[in-house]
Amino acid sequence: MQQVVLGMQENVRVEVRSYPMTDNDRFLLCSDGLSVPVSAAALADTLDLDKPPGAIVQHLLNLANEAAGRDNIAVLVVDCTGGPETTIP
Repeated sequence: MQQVVLGMQENVRVEVRSYPMTDNDRFLLCSDGLSVPVSAAALADTLDLDKPPGAIVQHLLNLANEAAGRDNIAVLVVDCTGGPETTIP
């Protein structure tokens, strides 16, 4: 699992990457409010659940809160369905 982080400075050097995605892939974008208190294994296990993105987001928020997350928690889960390979910038 790879993490990309933005800083708090006035001028932030943004690192941009593209990831090829195919049908049935799931994409997670989150803040450190989720990725610090919740282990990478728990994140991966949750993303593998056969539930819609909204249910996955709620489950991840619950995990972060149960782990006494002390930071803002931002979570976005996107499922790629029904199309050819796409690149998300």
